[in-house]
Amino acid sequence: MNNLHHLLTDNRWFYSSISRKYRNISPDKVVILPITWGVMRQPFNNEVKLASLLAFMLLVCFGLLNLTVTALVNDFQVFTERETEALYGVSVPLITLLCLVIYYQLRVKTSLRSVGVKPAELKLNKQIDIAANHITFPPFVAQLGVDKSIANKLLSTNTMLLSKDKIVRIDVKWYSFYASDNGGSMKKNQIYSFEIALHDGQCFELNSWAFPYSSLLYLLIKFNYPVVLKDISKE
Repeated sequence: MNNLHHLLTDNRWFYSSISRKYRNISPDKVVILPITWGVMRQPFNNEVKLASLLAFMLLVCFGLLNLTVTALVNDFQVFTERETEALYGVSVPLITLLCLVIYYQLRVKTSLRSVGVKPAELKLNKQIDIAANHITFPPFVAQLGVDKSIANKLLSTNTMLLSKDKIVRIDVKWYSFYASDNGGSMKKNQIYSFEIALHDGQCFELNSWAFPYSSLLYLLIKFNYPVVLKDISKE
């Protein structure tokens, strides 16, 4: 495999916060990378349902707020115009935040259900542990196997520990985009997915933003895992 260590200081790949965090990490250190279930990619139908539900909650809440304020002003004449504006100024952000919290929790539950994880099993499926000689994936990753017949046999409540010598290759698919930087724009590289191929023929694909892509790639390169970069923008 090509030596990719030169990428660890490349701003197109890693923000300075990641480089600072892991630059001097000890080889015997086990790093815990949290999985963010609330941003896991959903099938299109689920995304539409969740977005529609969020819009409905916001419309209902703002409608009720408007009716309440109108009644207080017209029927009871409790508020002056300035006090009404202040009430809206406080209520609108609070209502929006409440709806977003509910929306996020629903996304988490939908994501868990989509990969067969029960709410009681969430604690077992919250992180990836990576060290210089092994990676420990949560149980649900078995469901992400390319060969579903193998994946179903592996599904359990046990974590999946992969020693480095079991891994043939880790294909990292990526594409480029431009991000604003100090008033200008800078080319950055965005990871799309990881595909981990093992010597025994199994293959697992991590293809959702729920996974800490940048930190995981940095550590895979840092710990000399067999990483192969594939630019999908050229396909």
